[in-house]
Amino acid sequence: MNSTPYQGTITLDEYVTAQKILSFRRRLWYRGIIALAGLYCLYRALSAEQIDFFYGSLAVYFIVVLLVLSPIIFRRRCRKQYTSYKRIHDEIKGYMDEEGIYTYDDRDQPALTNWSRFIKFQSKDGLLLIHLNELLAIILPHRFFNEPDLASAQELLAKKLGK
Repeated sequence: MNSTPYQGTITLDEYVTAQKILSFRRRLWYRGIIALAGLYCLYRALSAEQIDFFYGSLAVYFIVVLLVLSPIIFRRRCRKQYTSYKRIHDEIKGYMDEEGIYTYDDRDQPALTNWSRFIKFQSKDGLLLIHLNELLAIILPHRFFNEPDLASAQELLAKKLGK
């Protein structure tokens, strides 16, 4: 059997990017609701004969929350998770083959996760995300692989999990 090895440590920026990808739908709904509320308040402020200060202030508040505070809060939450969970900083080492994905545990023993446990994979923004469910994935940056191994890993994932 031909195995594809990987090894490395995830950085904060890679972790934040992965969380953005994983929480895209939830964040889209949240930001959509804030944007609609801001547009409604802007409409109410400008549709009156005299500009309504209350609705104008609310519109500005919603726009600031949407464009400034929301990204800052998201990144701060990701940074807190990244620093709080020390296991994220540990080196990730393992390999993939026809049976599944092997990851080395604390005692340097390979632990197998069969392909049947995964639902899909994504290769986006320099990351390989192998999903256990919609919000949980194994994060493997492309830099964990050398060029031929990355191509063979993507081929294996496409064969086992589909595009």
